[in-house]
Amino acid sequence: MKRVASSLAVACALGLTATACSDSTAGGTGAAPTGSVDATASLKGVHLTMWVAQNSVAEPKQVIDAFQKATGATVTTQVIPDPYESNVPTKLASGDKPDLMFWQPTGSTLPFVQPEKNLLQLDNEDWVGKLGKTEQGLGQVGGHRYAAIVTSPATLGVYYNKDVFKKAGITKMPTSYADLLATARTVRAKAGVAPFFEVGGDKWPLQWQVQLQLTDLPQSFWDKLNKNQAKWTDPVVVNAIKKYKSQVLDGGLAQKNYKTATFVDQGKALLDGSAAMAVNVTSLQSEIQATSSTAEMDRKLGWFPVSNSSDKALYSPDQTNGVVAFNTGDDKRQTAARQFLSF
Repeated sequence: MKRVASSLAVACALGLTATACSDSTAGGTGAAPTGSVDATASLKGVHLTMWVAQNSVAEPKQVIDAFQKATGATVTTQVIPDPYESNVPTKLASGDKPDLMFWQPTGSTLPFVQPEKNLLQLDNEDWVGKLGKTEQGLGQVGGHRYAAIVTSPATLGVYYNKDVFKKAGITKMPTSYADLLATARTVRAKAGVAPFFEVGGDKWPLQWQVQLQLTDLPQSFWDKLNKNQAKWTDPVVVNAIKKYKSQVLDGGLAQKNYKTATFVDQGKALLDGSAAMAVNVTSLQSEIQATSSTAEMDRKLGWFPVSNSSDKALYSPDQTNGVVAFNTGDDKRQTAARQFLSF
């Protein structure tokens, strides 16, 4: 499995390097709380607010419902408009704080919310030791844990409609980005539907076909990028963007309304077969599951991994992988937030 620096998704959207949002003057929250919390202890009368992105609004619903039933607490979600990763720091800078929040738990993105100043340290929580090896490496800044890892890191791949592939006579899955484009042209010629469904309306999914092309870059490139020793304007990045635009968007391999289509539209088009493929991370699966059954998804959809030169998958942590708890100054709400993370 290949991995690129997780700053890619955010920096592509914001035009920022990973170090641009650090704040060495931020104050600390003190030591991490000690002692475990009872995840189901009564919280009657306690109200918590959780910030979520537009594409993750439905994801915590089941856990929230179960937590409220078990504890008597009230948890309200508040949607922060896209681009989430830039609007959240702006909202925090205005003095507004939630109790809980979905946030990408990487060393490049976690600093955006000034964890030393704003978040509760979670070093001593009883669930920390239960994290797997990959998850242990996420959610930390400066040697302290600030995020609970609640899902596996998002995996980038291609979702496809089985009936459309059958109609196009496709039986072998692509093993490179060049193969993927060739498959798309076969779909256009033989199935008569849009090969790819692209999401310009929500913007952030436009990054994924570019990321597929960058998967062969060595880790040293991402290290240099995060140190301002490499740039987003370097030819290797610019050429990937140009290829995506010329061959997919301008090359007739995307649906006609790709400039305004939404993430929700993408899932619907994939299910009904008006588009053959969607390049996206695991969050697309979660979005489709919100309006369809597992049986329907299994019947209609397939998935395959692909990178620039192989059939391996890339994983890239996103904001649904981590939940952080804020230092609000209200002990009762902070304890309740820790209970939620433990729950």
